[in-house]
Amino acid sequence: MKETFEIAADLACREKPPAVYAKQGDADSREVRVRFRFGERGFDITNAESSEMRVLRPDGALSIAEGRHDAEDNSAVYTITAQMLNVGGEGRIEFVLYGADNEIISTAPARLIIIPNAVGDPAAVSTNEYLEFKRLIEEFTSRFVVMSEEEYHRITPSEGTVYFVYGERGAAVYYRDVSVGGTSGPVRVSLCIGAVSAQTVKAEREDI
Repeated sequence: MKETFEIAADLACREKPPAVYAKQGDADSREVRVRFRFGERGFDITNAESSEMRVLRPDGALSIAEGRHDAEDNSAVYTITAQMLNVGGEGRIEFVLYGADNEIISTAPARLIIIPNAVGDPAAVSTNEYLEFKRLIEEFTSRFVVMSEEEYHRITPSEGTVYFVYGERGAAVYYRDVSVGGTSGPVRVSLCIGAVSAQTVKAEREDI
């Protein structure tokens, strides 16, 4: 069940922007219900075709959530996402009302007070894309193995793995059963980002 935070937002900006309070790390558990007005006059939410809540976090990152209009209550409801609350501190909110042709009718500001966690979460991530990118990098780097020439000749090379082998004669790079290098000079290996396979691996010697 989501907790609803109710505020009144002045489209004429004649009053101090209202404040919305939330805790760092809350996961889609809070909503903001906004009743708009223009100075002393109320604003009919049915005059807006759509709306959105733009959140500028304390660290400068921007997040956007679409509004859900309630004609009976003459209000708009917005979900505060977990991404909006990754960082503690004070952020800014801008409510944007759009007309039928997607033109901006008006905007109203508000403050977002994010109460920091007692311990904090320095490892907080902003997006699922970051987690996927991190997974790909970990998978990518796991395909590189450094070992001695003696150790290499005792193993059966794994599919899709690049071996950096060093010994008395210098260093070499192996992919499957192919040696690329075999020299004391530097060896450069270029790999395409993505799954490592015979088609995506290119290795070349580069003397410096």
